[in-house]
Formats: sequence, C-alpha cells, structure tokens
Amino acid sequence: ILKRGPVTVWGAGEIGRGWIRDLRALGVEVEQAIDIDPRKVGIRLANSVPVRTPEDALARRHGPVLAAVGRRGARDIIRPSLAARSLVEGADFLFLA
Repeated sequence: ILKRGPVTVWGAGEIGRGWIRDLRALGVEVEQAIDIDPRKVGIRLANSVPVRTPEDALARRHGPVLAAVGRRGARDIIRPSLAARSLVEGADFLFLA
C-alpha cells in the first residue's frame, strides 16, 4: 500500500505526528495530514506537511490514507467517511492506531 503514491495520514495529534516522522525517516512521502480539530487545520507538521479537513484532504489525495488516531470511537467516524468515497480498507486505507 505504501508504494501506491504519497500517503495521507489521518491524525495530527501525537500519534499521527509520530507516524509522519517515522514514515518520512523511511523515505515515504507524506503529502498531507487530516484532522477535524479546527485548531490544527491550517498548520504544518514537520515543517512541511499541511493539515487539512477531511473533505479538503480527501479531494486532494493521490495515494493511500493511513489512519493514526488513538481516540476511542475514531474508527467509527473515519471508516464510514472513507467508505463513502469508495475507498476500500486494506487496499486504499489502513488503521495504524
């Protein structure tokens, strides 16, 4: 899945930032991050990764989505949002946390 283009990381909190740092250290291109917290939308992580709303980021994405949100219930929000865009779990998106 990581060979299918630059990744979008869903999660701009501590877990998502850690994954972004580790993915970039492995040479994986992270094109953007997604977060629903308006205080995070618009900032840049690791000096270059823009944080966008789900709607904006998913309209711009070029590769797989890696969900790195540890909050209880997050999967119940993220999964339907991605499925509504015809993304398939395991092929187009994965949960990391």
